[in-house]
Amino acid sequence: MDLTPGCGSPPGAVSRNARVAHQEPSSDQDPKHGVCPGCGNLNADYFEPPEDERLVTNAPAGATLRVPVVELRNASAHCLACRAIIGLLEDNIEDFDDEELVVIKAYERKLVFELNQYGRPDGRFELYRHSEGLIKTASLKAKVAKELWPAVGTARTLGPSFSISDACCLIAPWMDECKSFHCECTRDEDENPPLPTRLLAVGDENGTAPYLYETQANEIGQYAALSHCWGPPEHLPPRTTRENLGLRRLSIPIEELPPTFSEAVQLCRGLGIPYLWIDSLCIIQDDAADWEREAARMQQVYKNAVLTISADGAVNSRVGLFKPVRDRRLPRSVTTCCPVVAVAESEGAATTERSEPERLCGRRTDLYVGLEHEWILSRRIAHFTTGELLWDCLGAEGCECQTQLTSRTSTSDIRRQALPEGHGYWGTIDNAEYWGTMTSRSLWCSKILCWRKAPQ
Repeated sequence: MDLTPGCGSPPGAVSRNARVAHQEPSSDQDPKHGVCPGCGNLNADYFEPPEDERLVTNAPAGATLRVPVVELRNASAHCLACRAIIGLLEDNIEDFDDEELVVIKAYERKLVFELNQYGRPDGRFELYRHSEGLIKTASLKAKVAKELWPAVGTARTLGPSFSISDACCLIAPWMDECKSFHCECTRDEDENPPLPTRLLAVGDENGTAPYLYETQANEIGQYAALSHCWGPPEHLPPRTTRENLGLRRLSIPIEELPPTFSEAVQLCRGLGIPYLWIDSLCIIQDDAADWEREAARMQQVYKNAVLTISADGAVNSRVGLFKPVRDRRLPRSVTTCCPVVAVAESEGAATTERSEPERLCGRRTDLYVGLEHEWILSRRIAHFTTGELLWDCLGAEGCECQTQLTSRTSTSDIRRQALPEGHGYWGTIDNAEYWGTMTSRSLWCSKILCWRKAPQ
């Protein structure tokens, strides 16, 4: 079977409208030399153009292609990219309908897709090229001709090991870049903002145990916030109550914390962040007055945090931040039967060089649906997903396999689309008329009840 993907159509030969790109080829059209009716050759020229971004001009949304599973499955007989997409879905999702939509988005240097089942995303996947396969020429400046899958960026292969020090080595420079160069992320940000009512003091490696710290009026400083799923009743995390409040003020030994909490504490230590806000510990869970008062301050808690640690891969606090990342499956890959071509220029002369056949790889990197309200409020987020560590802020995104930040994001799209025009991003967050309903206890409870975050 000939597996060469279609890549012969010149740009502009097919309308950018995705419906046109998905038309079945005529009987006399060779699918190898046309536009794939499934994936559109993973070429953003054949995707729906990005929607206008009214709030953040330097982080536009990606061009989008929406295609039924059945079209990808039918095209996979001739298209390696469609075969990779279908393979990733079959490897990771037990049962899905062929009539459901796959939503593919092309960002700068990255292509992601998700299955939209029953109107909701089910699984987030990333397609990439092996950066190890790029041609390296010592004497000439070579550039790879991106004839195949032009919307797909390059990434490095990730090994099974992943530690707190690995995470700190990635997050620290991402934070520095964001704080130094991202105007939208730092707008109206205090270097030392007002502290929440209670925080977990993270202690240190020299024997100082964490403890619940109750702040003073107008006290300022830096802290991180944890965004996590509580899980079912049998796996509820530790909670602060009126009965144990006094003991928690004295000490909370790190070995008594569940893995998600203890690893977030160690991450804060490695990043030099002295405090961590965790809802179950920093709100008195059996005190309705305290819960309502703290819920009304939630937008300031996440907005003022220097970093939000999002435990996307953990279904409860016993899983941890790092285990889902370490348990990542080996990426699925398909290999072209035509080699990559490198074009080098030297003193006006152009030469070509062929390398080994190129591989298209993919992995699953889920972001938990249901935590969007916490993402909307946060300036910077480190996502510990089921595949790798991801970075998201209003200005850029990064990941473990592509450590250089890019100016286009996926989760920031959620934030921008959720807010109305008129006040800028953080102006809207602080707008009492708009945000007042969110801070009401009833609405906040309704949004987080499914994550078992309401007081018991």
